[in-house]
Amino acid sequence: MKTLTKEEEILRDLYLRDLASGKVSGSLTGKASVDKPWLKSYPEEAITDELKNQTIYEYLKSSISDEPNCVLVNYFGREITAGEILENIDRTAEYFSKIGVLAHDKVALALPGLPEAIYCIYGLNKLGAVAVNIDPRLNVEDLKRDIEASRSKFFVGIDSTSSKIKIVRGQYPLTDVMILSALRSAPSNSLKMRLVKGLSKMMEIKDGNFVFNRVHKYGKIHNSNFVDSIAYQNVEDTPDLAVIVHTGGTTGIHKGVKVSNHALNRTVHDHNYIVDDVVEVGDSIYNPLPPFMSYGMTTLHLALCKKLYMYMVPAVSLDKFGDEIARLQPNIIYGGPIHYKKAKESALLREKGLANTKVIVSGGERVGINEERENNKFYLGLGAHDEIYNGYGASELCGVFSVKKGSKNSEGSVGYPFPHNNVKICDFETGEEVPYGKDGDVFLSGEGMMLGYTNEEETRKAVHDGWFASGDIGHMNEDGELFITGRKKRQFVSGVDKVYIPIVEDVIESIPEVNKCVVVGVSDDELRKVPYAYIELKSELQGNGFEGIVEEKIKNIGKELLPETSIPKYFNYHSPIVYTGNGKVDFVMMEKNAENEISALANQKVNKK
Repeated sequence: MKTLTKEEEILRDLYLRDLASGKVSGSLTGKASVDKPWLKSYPEEAITDELKNQTIYEYLKSSISDEPNCVLVNYFGREITAGEILENIDRTAEYFSKIGVLAHDKVALALPGLPEAIYCIYGLNKLGAVAVNIDPRLNVEDLKRDIEASRSKFFVGIDSTSSKIKIVRGQYPLTDVMILSALRSAPSNSLKMRLVKGLSKMMEIKDGNFVFNRVHKYGKIHNSNFVDSIAYQNVEDTPDLAVIVHTGGTTGIHKGVKVSNHALNRTVHDHNYIVDDVVEVGDSIYNPLPPFMSYGMTTLHLALCKKLYMYMVPAVSLDKFGDEIARLQPNIIYGGPIHYKKAKESALLREKGLANTKVIVSGGERVGINEERENNKFYLGLGAHDEIYNGYGASELCGVFSVKKGSKNSEGSVGYPFPHNNVKICDFETGEEVPYGKDGDVFLSGEGMMLGYTNEEETRKAVHDGWFASGDIGHMNEDGELFITGRKKRQFVSGVDKVYIPIVEDVIESIPEVNKCVVVGVSDDELRKVPYAYIELKSELQGNGFEGIVEEKIKNIGKELLPETSIPKYFNYHSPIVYTGNGKVDFVMMEKNAENEISALANQKVNKK
């Protein structure tokens, strides 16, 4: 097949847009990846606008340097302007250069959501170095795994990583290690805060970690070479690599994802066509997603470049999420399904409402139709301006691929793919593209695509001819809306029948007494695997003897809507649903716990005999 030039691609997509909208007549193929019916939902400039080749530092600077007094960050009440952010990025880049960081060096950043994360990520990018964003909550073994896989030479971590990195450094050769306090940029507006910051500063001096201090003479300077700035590069031997983020590994293997400057800039730029009709410069955003998460990195870049007033927090307690958005009353809220579930328990949120909230964005994992309805009813009842913008994405595509524009899109959908993305739905057996409305394997591509994993073998497994195998199951309607109905790894064979776990969960969650359901497959001597259901009842019903009633309802409704092998064999009403540190359901751990319980029960029966 002939490779199209950029100009030819634009002309083709403009034609497809007009074809889908009925402006021109012609025949459609019935294949989503060819017809691109979602393009009709975007204005012509979404297709024709060309993005400059810039690093994320250059893109940020070009976006905010014209308004240096615009406040972009609120950190514990301290307001930080665009001018201060650019100044601190420059200062941090200089320090990195003087301790020996060179272009293409990897620097591990185990930092949560704090201003120093901004300065480090963009400061390294200015030098042409690569920020490797790592979860600071990892244990020693996993911290070493991510540092080693990325071949990082330097490490910058939050103070809580200090003891762990000392152990890692004894096993892996790091050129330099820097530890900083989460309170470095916090205001000294109370005696308690001044004392805590003073103690932290003393520890930094003791450990020789004054690298980011204004006073240059306290820095650990290894050489005097300084590179002011390295511009965008994208040649064969110098790929356009900006940052490395990591997948959650909730249903598969934890992997490092190499994200390009262009991918991040394009994903942020294309948000113009999702939120620009409701979001304005200066709108406040509460974003608890840390930069070591893929979508956390994207939303950080988005908030800064769109000149939003961002409330930054180093750690977010799920139990306090509702109280925080009630107190701050942000115009824009980002979070995952678990955030919005926990927020509904907040009495303060119910009292104050969310009348100022224009956009609520949810991403991270699939939301069942019943949960979507309940969430929309709750948040619209608090005064939110629109239904929740449910997003869909993957770390491999900057964390976001498509977004449901609230009530403008169909219930249950994840909206339209971004204008420069593409999707292909393929038959499970033949691999051929299926027609609209039919479920199949979801393959993704677009300008937000990763460069690959840090493990090249994993890249070869996941990417074929430019298409990323998402592992999700879904379909597209003729209007171009994408629907994600399940995940391939969340299905199994019981006897001779396939059990599609999300369908089982949706059926169980349709029962009024059930708040949340997670189903996993466990080993069975006769059928190989059978469904095991974790059931979380509505709070007012827990511990009141409703388990038997609910179980009977599940079996009855299951007989009507599910194959016999899809009805759970085991029910657990008491073990809590396990979430990862990123707020996603940890299916791997929950399946392991279920298997352990079944094994224990089997051993008890053997011992009784």
